[in-house]
Parts: sequence; structure tokens; C-alpha cells
Amino acid sequence: MERSKLSEVTLFAALTDAELDRVIEASSDLDLVRGDVLFKEDEAADALFVVESGRVAIGNRSIDGRESMVALMESGDLFGEMSLFDGTGRSADARALEPSMVLSVPFQPLRDILDDRPALLWEVVKMLSGRLRHMDAALADAFFLDVTGRTAKRLLELAGDADDFEIPITQEELAGLIGASRERVNKAISAFMRLGWIEQHDRSYAILKRRELEIRARCAERPSMSDDPNQIRAKLESEYAKVRKDLGELHVAYEALMAAGPEDDISELLKDLEDEVKEARDGGLTKSGANGHKRALAKWRALQG
Repeated sequence: MERSKLSEVTLFAALTDAELDRVIEASSDLDLVRGDVLFKEDEAADALFVVESGRVAIGNRSIDGRESMVALMESGDLFGEMSLFDGTGRSADARALEPSMVLSVPFQPLRDILDDRPALLWEVVKMLSGRLRHMDAALADAFFLDVTGRTAKRLLELAGDADDFEIPITQEELAGLIGASRERVNKAISAFMRLGWIEQHDRSYAILKRRELEIRARCAERPSMSDDPNQIRAKLESEYAKVRKDLGELHVAYEALMAAGPEDDISELLKDLEDEVKEARDGGLTKSGANGHKRALAKWRALQG
């Protein structure tokens, strides 16, 4: 890897040219084919890696062999650095998803440089803070977004600023990255195609309605039944104020709920409406979604007596 490319990686950004040369001299390129395993969870570690080309999956496996992909590493991404700082084994598996080239950087030269210039540890703090922020966002998505919302968000991330893009992983791997079953993810993608938000050509996709996808990627907050009614009302109002116009008439049920008086049982109303509203939201403008919307409003009217 060229010195200029390595210096773009956060961990190495503050190194001098001489220090970068020391790192590059001690490093080696690894040429990988799809399926090659760089390391497995709990293995002893003595090097970190930087992707030069291709893609590498970081994931964990359950005892029955199922895989949950936690990160997708692409050109310029660094991984495998945690053991450099805590001295323990690998926290996950790493394997190539396609023909890839990675730079293997041994720990010892980096430790020597950090010992010589402790101020460089601020770059380490910066890098780890970025990792924590990413993890916070992932945890928030897992809590606040349903599978359809997480799928929409992941498709937007894979596309970036382009409307035409490819999904560089299998359906099973995509499902692991989203944290759901392959069937649920395929159902969500099929719904987006029926709605006319995206279209598919073999492994290529085209985003036709980016704004609708962006809305779906952020509008699936699920209030807890144990929350205070006023907090529930505030959460609903804050979230749906952003997207009310784009959800058709479905927001009528929520507005009626938020207008309920103190004598109404907010938790009971939410419980009765929750399933129907979710179906309407997931179905969007499809016939199923329209029927779900009608049932939600009918149930609300019945509750009103």
C-alpha cells in the first residue's frame, strides 16, 4: 500500500513519513479469494488489517452455525485492531466476500511507535470513539426500527449517493448484516419493488424514490407499553411530524390517539392499534397496506364508541 493511502486511515493519519515507512516495511499484502478466512473469533492476534481492494465481512457465529454479520469492510477500512490495545483474542470472524487485497500490519511496530510518541494515542481515542458511535447507531436501529426499516436503511447505505448500485453480498449475508432472517429481508425488498421505490435487474438495483426509502428508514419507532402516556404521545408526535404527509391518511389514527383525554386508557388504545398500524405501515400503499389502514381506523372508531 502506498504511504499516501495508508495515511488516510485514522489510526495512521498523524504518523510522520518515516513512521509510515516503518509500518509499511513491516507489513505484507495478502491476496484473498472469496471465502478465505483471515481469522476466527477468540484466536490469538498479532496483526491488524487494512482493506486495499474488495470486501471483507466481520461477523459472529452462533453455536448452531448461523452467522450474524456485524460489519462490511471495504477499501480503506481498518479492522482487527482491538487486540492491539487489550491483548485478548479476536472478537469476531473475518472472511473475504470476494477477491480482495488486504494489508497485514503487525502489532509490534505500532506499539513501538506509540511508546515513542504517546500523544498519538489521541488518534486511537478518535478511532475508538468512531467505533462506539457506530455501535450506538446500530443498537438504536435494532431497538427503534423494524426489519423493513433496517432493510431500507441498509440499502441506502450500500447505494451511497448513487441511485444505481449492486448488493455485493448474498441474500443470507445481507440478512445477517440487517439482523433478520433472509425471508423477512426478501419480503421487505419485494415490498419496496411493488411500491415502485426500487427496481431490480439481476444483482443490480436502482433507487426510483429515494425520499420514500429515507422516510421508511427512520419512521418505525415502537413505543413501550410501560411508558408514561404523555411520553408515548410526545414520542409519536416527534417521530410522525417528520413524515405525516407521506404516510397518507394513516396518521389520522395517531392524531386521534394523541388527542385522547386524561380519562382514556392510552396503553389499551396503543395495544389494540399496534398490530393493525404496523401492517398498514409495512404495506405502504399496497392493497394490504390500505386494508390494514382501514382496519386500524375502524378499530379506533369502535373504541370511540
